[in-house]
Amino acid sequence: MFIEERHNRIHELVRRKGRIEVTELSSMFDVSEDTVRRDLKILEEKGWIQRTHGGAMLADKVSHLIPYPERLDIKTEYKDEIARKAVLHVEDGDTIFMSCATTVGRMVPLLGQFHNLTIVTNSVMIAAECVKLGNGVKIYMIGGQVNQAVAGTVGAEAVDAVRQFSVDKVFMSVCSASVKDGLSVSLFEEAPVFRALLDIGREIFLLYGGEKHGRRALSYIGPVLPEYVFLVDSEFDDSMRKDFDELTSKGLRIE
Repeated sequence: MFIEERHNRIHELVRRKGRIEVTELSSMFDVSEDTVRRDLKILEEKGWIQRTHGGAMLADKVSHLIPYPERLDIKTEYKDEIARKAVLHVEDGDTIFMSCATTVGRMVPLLGQFHNLTIVTNSVMIAAECVKLGNGVKIYMIGGQVNQAVAGTVGAEAVDAVRQFSVDKVFMSVCSASVKDGLSVSLFEEAPVFRALLDIGREIFLLYGGEKHGRRALSYIGPVLPEYVFLVDSEFDDSMRKDFDELTSKGLRIE
């Protein structure tokens, strides 16, 4: 294995697990502990991780938003895994809101099986794809300023437009979630739209990939409430589930 590949693997492991030990990495990659420590020093200098006594944890930095076009082809198999779970909660005749997120967008090709859906979205890309669905689908596009980073509308006009609706189900994806820090996103202008979405949905479904867990994002949306449903991928492991034990005991569902 090349050094660069090992560094990428270590970074991915830390992102998935939150923290990792030197001894574990040494055994996993069949290299000396000194080699692992040198690897971790390099990764810390890049800002990818933060070294701890005996290991490393995710760098305590606020994550930044990757532009929408670049996110389209990242981890598509995991996004599809979550999208398949999401459509299990859709029924004929539903009124749903779909936020401007690439994971939410992966739901669209799977919605053709339903009839008489009403879809509300602030995503330019999702609205365009929904036009192809047929089956009596009705589409409402939220107006406002289009932000290119998310390919969707944001700002006061978008918030006002969102609040004109009441929907059965909201499908949205956030950048970070924790019991302590709540829900957050990386784009400051997007947060007020997300707060409005939490108010208009009878049911809230959070499409949340495990690779996001442990990050911090710029703009706070609100607390994680027990009535929400997290739809996760296979990267969301048991240790991540344990972080939400306080809320799952009160009704929070993680599927």
